[in-house]
Amino acid sequence: MSQKLNIPHVSEISYLIPRQKIITKKGFKNIELVKEGDDILTKEGLWKKCYPMSKLYKGNVYKISSYGQGSVEVTEDSKIWVMRDSTWQWVAAKDILLGDFIKQSWINYNFSDKSYICYDERITCSKPKSVALSLSTSMLELIGCFLGDGGIEIETETGISCGVHFSLDKKYSEIIQRIKQLISDVFDKEATEYDHSGNGVRLKFYSKGFSKWLKENCYDDHKEKISPFDIADLSDNLLRYLLKGLLETDGNHTEKTEDVTFENTSPSLAQTVYFITQRLGMNPSFYYRDPRQGGEIRGRKIEGKKEEFVISSGNIDAKQFIRWSKHPIPSAKKACNHGSCVGRINGVGVYDFKGMVYGISVEGDDPSFCVPGIAIG
Repeated sequence: MSQKLNIPHVSEISYLIPRQKIITKKGFKNIELVKEGDDILTKEGLWKKCYPMSKLYKGNVYKISSYGQGSVEVTEDSKIWVMRDSTWQWVAAKDILLGDFIKQSWINYNFSDKSYICYDERITCSKPKSVALSLSTSMLELIGCFLGDGGIEIETETGISCGVHFSLDKKYSEIIQRIKQLISDVFDKEATEYDHSGNGVRLKFYSKGFSKWLKENCYDDHKEKISPFDIADLSDNLLRYLLKGLLETDGNHTEKTEDVTFENTSPSLAQTVYFITQRLGMNPSFYYRDPRQGGEIRGRKIEGKKEEFVISSGNIDAKQFIRWSKHPIPSAKKACNHGSCVGRINGVGVYDFKGMVYGISVEGDDPSFCVPGIAIG
């Protein structure tokens, strides 16, 4: 039996227009798609169950923007968590001032002893053998590469997963060699390389057990890529290597641009990178683009059927990460276990709106929820 949520009076709920991105445990989600029982992030950095609400609204909508923290569009009486006169407080959207500070708490981190990936591996006709691979820096970087550009090999006759492949552009020879080295380091195997789709190259290695583990842990019910880990369980050093793999295959981090950028259509992966970069002190910015009309990125065809999420940072910690990624060693710098991204409001706009608006009631004593960079009550 589901537990009834402690729902505030309807008049106390803040309402947003459609397509505003809410931080949920499964990734960024449009507020109109949030479901009862979804876990959403509160202003205290905790995951809480929620109950969505909606109503027809006619009146003013305020668009509140901040330096590097994104924006949100809310009804005039919606509450925003801001610092004014040296005090954090709830302020109605219609009373927000330029220069007010806003913040969004990081998720709370509690490192556990989850240090192995376990699966059964069978070689030819032998009995399955239990395998336990430690969560080494090489393993985390390889999984990051898989989440960016990897896929599962399927046996044609049986439909059973049998191996792992990485689809890359030939011109990225350093990344190709790096993934080969990671496969060798983690599995003591040599990857097979062959041409694929014109200018592409595919690396492949066989492991039924590991490919099954990836298939069960790195995809959601809609076959979207997701992180196989709760990143709250990973140390800051492992997070750096996971991020390094993701950026090598599906992002950008170069000394030339001096910024870190990750672009992806998976709301879960994008949110994972958002949390990691927060944790590593990069104070990331967030925005999303409407589906593209099609094109090509790094030699891959882009269908343009989904929204694309963009996470980026160019602060001093991002620049240090770029330099570190060229010559990675276990970092002595420790990330904080808890904190917030803080920004300053630099834009307040208002316009007339008529249509459905959506709110979220949250269980417990902290009835708040977050969009990237902003807490709403």
